[in-house]
Parts: sequence; C-alpha cells; structure tokens
Amino acid sequence: MVAIDRTSRLVFARIYRKATKLVAAGFLKALVGAVPYRVHTVPTDNGVQFVQHDKRAAAGVLAHLFGKVCADSGIEHRLTKPSHPWTNGQAERMVRTIEDATVSAFNYASIDDLRRHVRDWLPARAGLFRRRAPPCP
Repeated sequence: MVAIDRTSRLVFARIYRKATKLVAAGFLKALVGAVPYRVHTVPTDNGVQFVQHDKRAAAGVLAHLFGKVCADSGIEHRLTKPSHPWTNGQAERMVRTIEDATVSAFNYASIDDLRRHVRDWLPARAGLFRRRAPPCP
C-alpha cells in the first residue's frame, strides 16, 4: 500500500501479502502515526479493503473498518470514480515505480527481503519525487 502527501510528495509505503480491511485500517493508523502533521483527506479507489459493497452498508447498517478509522482520526475519506485509476494517479504511479525498482528488477527469497529493500529504497529515492525550487536568479 502507498500513501503520498500531494504537497510535500512524502511517500509512505508498506508491503503486505494481501490487501484486506484489517491491513488497510492498520496501514492508515501507521500513516497517521508516522507523518509529522495532521492527515485531513485520504482518496482511495473503491476496493473492498476501503469500502463495504453490500446492501446492508447502503442502508447504513454496516460500517466499514477503514471508514471507522478515518472517522475516529478526523480524516475525510474520498472515493475515486469507479474505473478511473488516473484520478489517484500519483499513488498509482508510485506503486509502479516501486514495482519497477524492486520486484521487476530483483528476485527475493522472502517477503521480508522485499520489505527490507523497499524500506531502504524509499528514503534513498525520496529526493527524486519532491518538487525542487527553481534556481535563484
């Protein structure tokens, strides 16, 4: 999972075996604890890890865990339009960049090796994704 601050371009990423409701909620809690400022909005796609897709949810009977974590943290949860991944393009592009730098280029003996590589790779590459100030005249 990947989160990007659209202003500073700070990247927060974690590797999981499967994207589930519990994983998404835990990722959001870890993000809130890791960044030095308040998270006010989280745009996500309409995946089952983020949104309840049944009639009980539409009737307001069943709350989704990710939505509950957002509400408890004072975060607005915005959903992208279905079948429009480009509306969350920065995150989608970062996922591809991480994949290109890791699993597309290397073989890993375990998921822990992959996690270690991503953990070491992100800070080394962070400068490439931040906006640079124009040179002074």
